[in-house]
Amino acid sequence: MIGKKGKMLKYGLLFLISVFLLKMDDKAAKAPGNKSKEPECLTIFKKLSEGSKLMQDTVELAHREAYSAAEKAVLVDKKTGYLDIDKLDDVKNRTKFAKKMSDFYLSTAKQGLKVKEGAKFSKLEEGLLVNAYARTTPAKIKNAVMKAGKDFTFDHFYQKHRPGMMKSLKEDLDSTTVSHFEEDHIKEIVKYTGAHKFLDHKLMNIGDALEAWRFFDQLGMVPEKHYKDAKSIFYKPQSK
Repeated sequence: MIGKKGKMLKYGLLFLISVFLLKMDDKAAKAPGNKSKEPECLTIFKKLSEGSKLMQDTVELAHREAYSAAEKAVLVDKKTGYLDIDKLDDVKNRTKFAKKMSDFYLSTAKQGLKVKEGAKFSKLEEGLLVNAYARTTPAKIKNAVMKAGKDFTFDHFYQKHRPGMMKSLKEDLDSTTVSHFEEDHIKEIVKYTGAHKFLDHKLMNIGDALEAWRFFDQLGMVPEKHYKDAKSIFYKPQSK
């Protein structure tokens, strides 16, 4: 069993987001063109979304730097200074390359999760820690490098492996940004945007309400014509 460390890793993403959010302005925003105060649920959503974007950008950087760190350590010839991808023909170099990438991810994850310096982890726990941060594991990295050999170029890594890793991260972060919403918030959001005059909140889910809010946030109003022309099931013609 993983115990307390396992629980820490399980909630690692939430903690990482909170670290970013603590650095952000804590003032409650007011929506453009509306004198009423922005619902707290939207203020929380906006901050979580901003934190999610920061998280994704940071992990994108980590992917580039992890590969670069391995390149410099294993593929750059110490005498000539030239990078030689053919070095990955050697199985030993593949092992070193994969370990260097994994070590970089682990170090970055520990830093992001504010892990106490000197904390000890088992191999299983290290794998979970790297996976929570980068959406991969040392075993997966090693398998990918071993299989591709000298074809494990940056383009190969970035185009074949990174997209799936980032997609998984985005999906989890997206679900986290809306996890605080309750059913009552749908009515509150729709009314706040003024769209309650022509949209039936009883037929909407939180995603639908957020779509209306995004119109309002960008345009200062929710375009009734959009829903009318689309023959949306939420649309209710205003009585004359």
